[in-house]
Amino acid sequence: MLSKIKSIEIRACRGGDELESLDTVAAVKLPGGSRPDFTVVTITTEDGVQGTSFGFGAQDAKAAAATMSQVKPFFIGRSAHDSAKNMKDFELYDRRWNHVPIYSYAPFVNACWDIVGKMAHLPVYKILGAAREKVPLYVSSMFLDGPEDYARQALEVKAKGYKGSSCTHQGALILISLVIAQYARQSVMTSP
Repeated sequence: MLSKIKSIEIRACRGGDELESLDTVAAVKLPGGSRPDFTVVTITTEDGVQGTSFGFGAQDAKAAAATMSQVKPFFIGRSAHDSAKNMKDFELYDRRWNHVPIYSYAPFVNACWDIVGKMAHLPVYKILGAAREKVPLYVSSMFLDGPEDYARQALEVKAKGYKGSSCTHQGALILISLVIAQYARQSVMTSP
């Protein structure tokens, strides 16, 4: 018989570059190189098998961890192997009591899959069907000041051997996205 989930630890973690305050405007600007807050969920079964997953920290990891703490009681006593059942049961549980933010549930499921993989002595991607053996890796930028900054970062990424990068910016206009992407792409294509 598969063991049940015995305990869950939720940790709120600050990014490496402390913001001066938890001011919402300052938090969402995330200057290049800044790391946002994140959470870590570790689930332990009755047999002592542990699964861990990172989670979204929103603008304040402590606040995100508080919302995740509403999910914690749901998983205690359940099997990490019952992902589909747990998801259906949680939909009903959440609608009746919590209405937690959408990012709160996923780290628990990921940690459960980590447990399943450890118990099966297989990487999770193999359990899920292994569509491929290698996955292309790319770098996603933080918010930078302008097209030249994105181009400079794209060149740094290329110099480190990465095959791709994406540009994240604060503007919602598609024209800004196109200009930034075109400028960065042109810089990379013309560099040695």
